[in-house]
Amino acid sequence: MQNELISAASDLFPTFEHWQSFLELSDLRNSIRDTWFIEATNKIRQHFINTLPREWDCEPWENTQRDTRWFLRKFGPDSPSVNYRWHYCLCLRLHNKQKFNTESIFRLLKKEGGYEPIYQAFDRIDRQFDGEIVMIESRNFKFGSANDGALSEDKLAWYARHEIDGFIEQAIAKIEKFTKNPVISDLLGQLNQTAQKESQTTC
Repeated sequence: MQNELISAASDLFPTFEHWQSFLELSDLRNSIRDTWFIEATNKIRQHFINTLPREWDCEPWENTQRDTRWFLRKFGPDSPSVNYRWHYCLCLRLHNKQKFNTESIFRLLKKEGGYEPIYQAFDRIDRQFDGEIVMIESRNFKFGSANDGALSEDKLAWYARHEIDGFIEQAIAKIEKFTKNPVISDLLGQLNQTAQKESQTTC
């Protein structure tokens, strides 16, 4: 496939001006990708401003134009949160390991019984219990393409711009599996409370 594309390059860029335009766009690749994500992110955030349950809050973080985290108000923004990071990987992530004991959270979630609804809120889990990552689902979006469920950040950016309604709908649904589920809200609250208490005990 690569050789075929290279062979076709001269037909794709028949003049120097075509080639020059391609080079200019290549230099702007990251900016174009992020701009497409930002438009969708603004719409997603607006949805949650109007609909988020009282016990939850959300805010931009890290790459503030694109990354967003949702957290229980009672425990604040540096508590373990549900978030989008790394171009829309869905994460349950630790933010303040001093205030919320990491080992407590990992230990409780690894125990059988009780916390299954948190696992079940993810469509799948690609990585877990790794540094600040409690659980992560990596760009598991579906648009009827050959790469459904395993889209690179560049490919997902195209859908975020050109199939924005479908992207937004899926992104919101993944978060609302947490924020609109009282059982999960309660379990995350218990998890945070225990981790916070054990952190204070070990200080």
